[in-house]
Amino acid sequence: QVQSALFCLSFPARLEYLSQTAAQRATSWKDREISLRCQDLLDSEPTFQALKESKVAARCLRNVLSYYHKLQGTSAPLREPDYLLPVPLLQAILDTAPPSVSESADSLSALLVEEFLTFMKLQPWLPKFCTSQDPNGTSILEEVASLLEEMDRDLTRFLANMCMQPEEGHKEALLRGVRHMLQPVLSILFVGYLSLDTVLYIWDQIILGLERPSFNCLPAFATVFILLLRDQLLKCQTVCKHPPPRI
Repeated sequence: QVQSALFCLSFPARLEYLSQTAAQRATSWKDREISLRCQDLLDSEPTFQALKESKVAARCLRNVLSYYHKLQGTSAPLREPDYLLPVPLLQAILDTAPPSVSESADSLSALLVEEFLTFMKLQPWLPKFCTSQDPNGTSILEEVASLLEEMDRDLTRFLANMCMQPEEGHKEALLRGVRHMLQPVLSILFVGYLSLDTVLYIWDQIILGLERPSFNCLPAFATVFILLLRDQLLKCQTVCKHPPPRI
């Protein structure tokens, strides 16, 4: 579960952050807004409860995201994925760091900056899977639809019927249903929808596969995610009008 941390290393990013911090130039002008959102996120998100007890997690998350926003050079606020994606990495660091590091917000922030900035650059579609026009995203959705057809015909028939529009075929309706369910999930790579331990395992497999393009495990994980929701989905009357439930 800590493989993500081992693969996301960029020491120059850490050094630059430490340099900017020492010069008191590592803070966004939206720092207070970011700080409040980080605390609220850790307090309210059920899958982040393990971090709620940490004395330094909220401060560390705020330090990293304030710096990240400053690097963007924009007046626009951070997006929701920006707040969510660092959290599993922070959990992995807290799980493995010695007390001298895990109890220091400054040390944790430097480590998290190193991992988070590298993670966001791994693949252009990794943190930005949010539009149906994305070529990688479309292929993932199509593969998930195909896997669902093979594994659960009753569920795919139900999803297609629930999402079908006039003069639309089964395949197109199923793909739209899959897209509706998975885009919010994949845009944040399962964060908030699954436990942090499960998210870290999935991220490990994704990162390990980056060096082997033929090893693309994301469609398999996305398919299993939908299958785990089977009983809940079959009770729905408006699958294409609401976001997917959480597991």
